[in-house]
Amino acid sequence: MHYSDCYSLLKKARNKKNAIQLDAFKQRMEQLESEVNQQGFFQYVKKNKNSGRTLVELRQIYDNECITLVIHGIENLLQDPLFKDMGSHRCLTDVQKILQDIKKTAEEQHNHIRDEDACFYSLIRQYASHFLPFEQSYDPFKGSDFIGYCWGHTHRYGKLVSQESLEQLSVASDRGLYHRFRANWTYGDTLLRRKDWYFVMTREEKIRKTLWAMLSKLDDQSVFNFNFLVSGANFHSTGLRMVGNGIEYYETNYGLIRFDSRENAVNFLTYHLLNKVQHSQGEICWVKLPYPNKPYHDPLVHLPAAKIERQPDETMNHNNKALDDAIGCIQAYGQQLKKNTRSVKAHIKANEIEKLVEKFASSAVEHIAGHTRNILANKKHSLMLNRGTGLYFFKCHGKSRSTTQDLLEDIYRASQLI
Repeated sequence: MHYSDCYSLLKKARNKKNAIQLDAFKQRMEQLESEVNQQGFFQYVKKNKNSGRTLVELRQIYDNECITLVIHGIENLLQDPLFKDMGSHRCLTDVQKILQDIKKTAEEQHNHIRDEDACFYSLIRQYASHFLPFEQSYDPFKGSDFIGYCWGHTHRYGKLVSQESLEQLSVASDRGLYHRFRANWTYGDTLLRRKDWYFVMTREEKIRKTLWAMLSKLDDQSVFNFNFLVSGANFHSTGLRMVGNGIEYYETNYGLIRFDSRENAVNFLTYHLLNKVQHSQGEICWVKLPYPNKPYHDPLVHLPAAKIERQPDETMNHNNKALDDAIGCIQAYGQQLKKNTRSVKAHIKANEIEKLVEKFASSAVEHIAGHTRNILANKKHSLMLNRGTGLYFFKCHGKSRSTTQDLLEDIYRASQLI
């Protein structure tokens, strides 16, 4: 049951005699929803930027304030004369029961001590550039039968992105989100999401290949609904899109995460999924959401509190002129690609090259060799895509290559020199 179920019941109970009273009650219910969403978490963080509290602490306080607002709001709703005059009307009795259940659930949630996933936060610190916590289980309008509204939350995320209103992102569900969640289990929806299934074993290599295959289809125009199944029983739905040259990921159980490169996104998602599947076999799939992406709508980068601070890595002396020259060549090529203002794929490559060169600067020679070898072995890696046109493919007898591939092979060969 959900807060919005009450609206359907009120509609059924409405007649000429009680219309004015029911309409007034409905307005009070809508007013409570409006009050809860009046200040989003983005605005709350900005308002409390000098509080000295961590984002996780601010999130706990904010969620509890919203939950308290709902508890008191429902207490007032239940005092409405409507429930004293309802007689034996079944619909109004059901409204009362739903509100009582939501109030009880909210009270239990208010007293719940938030569990921190140590593995998740370790991955955030290692791979993400920005993070803002959101956790759907703190939805103040859910009932005791809540099992997650992730499909609805992912669609809301896509819609807000398309409207350039991501600052309004909220864990508080409404009628539209709940309806979208309910539609998740229709036959047509299940059929749609079976379109591009990939099996994911507990092997890291399999997960990485699947993720790179997915990202090879992600451009600046699309918002992906990224689903995975780890238990054999339930789907978990998340959102994924391109922001600038990086990647933004909305994990509805954890929060909004930004990565400054696709490689960091793959590393994070690989280990996150491995942690989730562990000893079970799962599946992941992706479909495009029906909302256009706005890649330069990137509110996380304008929220200083969300930035992950790291100490800069020390530059290493490779004592290998050939290797340094080869790295310099790919760096120059990346700068050349960045000047191509029309090609999104060129900018993606340029960004990946820039981050790769930064990593090489602080890596030992043997690590550079291993990293380069892994990229060359992965034909779906962002640096390995666009290996020539179809015509060129036939002219070179099926041995099409990219400039990046040649430059990476030069780096690998140089790393083998003693």
